[in-house]
Amino acid sequence: MNSELFISRLSELDSNYRDCRYLLAVSGGIDSMAMFHLFKNSGLSFAVAHCNFGLRAEESNRDQQFVHNAATELGYNLFEKEFNTSQFAQSSKLNIQEAARKLRYDFFHEIALENGFDYICTAHNRDDVAETLLMGLNRRGGLSVLAGIRELDRLLLRPLLGFSRHEIEEYAAANMIAYVEDSSNQSDKYLRNKIRHHVLPLIEQWMPGFSERAASSVSFLQQSFGFLEFAANEVLLKMGNPAEEGVDLALLQQHEMANPILMSFLLKYGFHHQVARVVLSISDFSKPIQFLSPDFILYVHRGLLMLRPRDADAETKLWYIDSDLDTSDLPIKMKAEFATVENASELKSDSNTAFLCADEIIFPLLVRKWEAGERFFPFGMNHSKKIGDFFTDLKITVAERQSAFVLCSETHIAWLIGYRIDQRFAIQSFPAKVLKLKLL
Repeated sequence: MNSELFISRLSELDSNYRDCRYLLAVSGGIDSMAMFHLFKNSGLSFAVAHCNFGLRAEESNRDQQFVHNAATELGYNLFEKEFNTSQFAQSSKLNIQEAARKLRYDFFHEIALENGFDYICTAHNRDDVAETLLMGLNRRGGLSVLAGIRELDRLLLRPLLGFSRHEIEEYAAANMIAYVEDSSNQSDKYLRNKIRHHVLPLIEQWMPGFSERAASSVSFLQQSFGFLEFAANEVLLKMGNPAEEGVDLALLQQHEMANPILMSFLLKYGFHHQVARVVLSISDFSKPIQFLSPDFILYVHRGLLMLRPRDADAETKLWYIDSDLDTSDLPIKMKAEFATVENASELKSDSNTAFLCADEIIFPLLVRKWEAGERFFPFGMNHSKKIGDFFTDLKITVAERQSAFVLCSETHIAWLIGYRIDQRFAIQSFPAKVLKLKLL
């Protein structure tokens, strides 16, 4: 890696790169400081942006001061901001990583639009692509997930995406580039770090050059996904407009490529890829059904498929538990594990523990806030009941209701978390394989 290769890559992304104004997202770490050095040595017009998320005490302040000094000593404009990330995560019902990401990119886009920057540049590298690909495979992701990080995505530009982390480290060493180390990068708390520290080194040992080839494969996937989105939208609009009168679901179900067509459409609006399969399996059009994404509601009613924005004030955040039972991103502390129970006496559950029949569970499980009007079959009852009425019977306070979550398997509520499981997911015979969920 050198300045010539960097410029060559940049020119492929934008032939007018010399005339552009860039906003560099600089954390102070080795990747972003190498990017800073490359832009400086190439004589390009840029400014620096830095976020202090306040998550690592004095280390966060150290990073901010380091970036401040690096930018201002060389005369570059600096945009910096301190955030109370923990408070924002709590009020927005996001986990810390998602909260930091939203704050970061909202801040960058605001600066870019207000100051006329052509691109926001982040220092993602080729290893990030391979890590994201492996994480996407673990999530059973479709093309949109596997296609992962793009070099150019509207305002976002990732000029180091063609270079490996090792190449960046060599460049930093050869040019004596100063940087600071984020201690959280050494922790195996997060899945990405586990892949970075343990999985990828082994894969590279067994299959040298894997990260480079994986990045090429992802590039092909991105092109394929782009074509699929275009083609699927053309076909779907012939059956109706989902944002207006609605799509004829019966007509869509007859199409031989119905699943990829619908999945491609829904992914753009934040729905999980498995929603397409569930929608296409609906045979009874007499009952209205709805599916939720963070920003949209998908209605199925009277044979029509309609997409509408959600109320901006609604509780819209969704979380998923996949088959690996990782619950670290949930808004509530919970442990999930599979177990085998031999008899009913082992099901000593309380309101904070749920035993669900593993054979009835379909992953990924969805965790979200309950919504008014929703019904479930409380354990011990043979009929459905509105969650609101269930709370009324138990004399649950308004504050407690507002903080309640449900765990869903596909379209069915499996557990009103902390209160009662759904009868349809109860253990019916023994021995049985169960999914044990416990609030911590």
